[in-house]
Amino acid sequence: MKRATLRTALVSAALVLLAASSSANAVCRRNTCYQQLNQCRATGTPYIICYGAYEDCLIRNGCQIP
Repeated sequence: MKRATLRTALVSAALVLLAASSSANAVCRRNTCYQQLNQCRATGTPYIICYGAYEDCLIRNGCQIP
């Protein structure tokens, strides 16, 4: 009985982690942060300020910083 409960708990945890990582990857693939970087640059804001905001966006969405 304990094995079935443990197995169910492990499968449930794996599904939760998979769902969380899938949603984070979807945000990274959509690349909304890069679009925001381009929009920021188009306004004439200095690159370093725009890139800082870009990195913050990536971190908030769980993406890797290039």
